Amino acid sequence: MGAETAEIILVNASTVFIEGKFKPDTYVVISHDRITQVGVGSQWRSHVSKNTEVVDCDGGTLLPGFIDTHCHPMAMALMHSYIDCKERQIVSLEDLASAVTPMSGASEWIRVANYPSDSLHSMHLDCHRLDSVTQSAPLLLIDDTGQTCIMNSEALKRTGINHGPDALAAANYGLNLRGIFTGNDKRVSDCVPPLSETEIEAGVRALNRKLLSFGITSVHDTSWTNGLDSWRRYNAYKQAGILTPRVQMMAGAQLLDQFVAEGLSSGYGKDGLCLGAAKIAVDELLGTEQPDAAIVEFYIRKALDHRFQLSLHTGSSYLLKMALEVLDSLASDGHPLLWPIRFEHCPVCPPSLWNKLHGNGKVLVMQPALFYEFSIPEAELTQQGAAESWYPIKSLLEAGISVAFSSDAPLGILNPLTGIYVAWTRNTCHAGSVYKSESIGLECAIDLYTRAGGYLDLSNSQKTGQIASGMKADLVLMDRDFSCIDPKGLLDSRVNLTLVDGKLVAF
Repeated sequence: MGAETAEIILVNASTVFIEGKFKPDTYVVISHDRITQVGVGSQWRSHVSKNTEVVDCDGGTLLPGFIDTHCHPMAMALMHSYIDCKERQIVSLEDLASAVTPMSGASEWIRVANYPSDSLHSMHLDCHRLDSVTQSAPLLLIDDTGQTCIMNSEALKRTGINHGPDALAAANYGLNLRGIFTGNDKRVSDCVPPLSETEIEAGVRALNRKLLSFGITSVHDTSWTNGLDSWRRYNAYKQAGILTPRVQMMAGAQLLDQFVAEGLSSGYGKDGLCLGAAKIAVDELLGTEQPDAAIVEFYIRKALDHRFQLSLHTGSSYLLKMALEVLDSLASDGHPLLWPIRFEHCPVCPPSLWNKLHGNGKVLVMQPALFYEFSIPEAELTQQGAAESWYPIKSLLEAGISVAFSSDAPLGILNPLTGIYVAWTRNTCHAGSVYKSESIGLECAIDLYTRAGGYLDLSNSQKTGQIASGMKADLVLMDRDFSCIDPKGLLDSRVNLTLVDGKLVAF
């Protein structure tokens, strides 16, 4: 390579993460959007020209940009206009009242997210108790699972949601009268005024800064509600330059016809936006934990017929077993299965299913940060007979099963270092250390948040997630040496700079 082609050279990193290992005394040369050379020692000096920017890494660690293969970016952007209980450490109504007080004189809606579900249930929270927070403004509260929302009396009054024949016919009418709504209740989204475009765009800009500050250079939007409007919205944000990381957006399986009518299928896209898999989440679509296998098969066949990658929502062992049985049936019929097949979540993965998950392009997309926040004590798991099934990451890898890491933010913690920390230590937020025998090494955990995500990248032919010549120059520089770091030091680490497409990006 001629020196005149070097636009950026990264030097003086204590270690660089290459092929799943920390390598010392290594430099990286970038031209345009690609890594053009990875070398050792001081040979980088021969590539310097008058137009080259030499970046001193000052003893930090250079990693591939993190790839969050399962998250909900637009939900995170919308939450910019919410009071985020997790971010503000709100755990009680008293805490919430303190946060709401400066706003409660206004007539605009007050939106609250991530309220602790255990607190919500233990104190039997309903509209009347929310009235103690504010009576003058309509308040909508969503718990940290995203499955329950509660309105105060003013919100119920403004929406009129409990009036009319549809309200009386609702299965949960008794709960609704107390302002409690569960699952995917369309009446809530229809009745609560949406955020303005200005508010949404402000949220996207805030999200962009947050992603880059955590070194996340690619996100996969796995929302099962994504339709053509979602695709067009992402296009607009990309064209406006307000969303820097790469976006791979899944299409809701029940909305595939919208994409097919436009001639779109998995892998289509440009300018950092790609259409991903068909998200098949029949349990959430129908509001049942055990959907009929025939319905799942219908959506799988439809996705394959229109050349969509498969993403199967498998949040329980029942859903995982059913999905595998449907796929086996299709394969025996000679139905071609396209691309890596994604199994989302899989927190419980019984050994009896591992032989069906081995090989053939199957990937478990797991969220160790959810293990950190929502895990239960080891003794209780053992009593339930789940000892070999609860996030058995090390055993899955040893069995030759492919795994990729992600956050499921905003439900889970967005910062990839949290997920990496949990996979490395098996430490949890409330339940102590859970099945420490399933911990994996730090290098392996980083690999599952980088290279493994690149394998699922449909737009760049697996050219992301690694530091090597010819790969996309998506990189993150951490503030310390990861080759000799301890778990606390990992959690304390910060991003010094992020590069996307070979460009240093501000956050």
